[in-house]
Amino acid sequence: MGAGAWQRCQTGDGIGPDPALLHWADFNWYVAHACVPMRDVRGARLYAAADPVRARVALAKKARGLPVTVMQMPHQGIIDLLNARFQDQLTDHAVSSLMHLDPIRCAGSGLTAAQWAGGIGLAALLGVGALIDAAAMLRLVNLLAL
Repeated sequence: MGAGAWQRCQTGDGIGPDPALLHWADFNWYVAHACVPMRDVRGARLYAAADPVRARVALAKKARGLPVTVMQMPHQGIIDLLNARFQDQLTDHAVSSLMHLDPIRCAGSGLTAAQWAGGIGLAALLGVGALIDAAAMLRLVNLLAL
């Protein structure tokens, strides 16, 4: 679902989602409960949920006294809404999360000092070997490459 699809998403009653109500900080909650806020209607917040009964229980803790109305929406519809609304954040998370979580294991952080030293040592060893017997070194490199 592309970025423009967010504006075209409509619920069964024709009320479109309000992107200002969805926040990236709550993304995991939306996914865990398959429930998203849609609009403020007549003093109550309208939510769409795959399982309205389960969503009402979760919303009792989250809404903090704000009246809520929950309508049913297919689970895939909720996923599509979230993907459309948070497309940029999800892409950024997929691309850069390993760099933030474990920079040592991420290629984006560059080579470590030990990797640099190993590479320089290997290059020096190959250079010395080529000076001693270039043909033998070429056969060894070829054998290792195979």
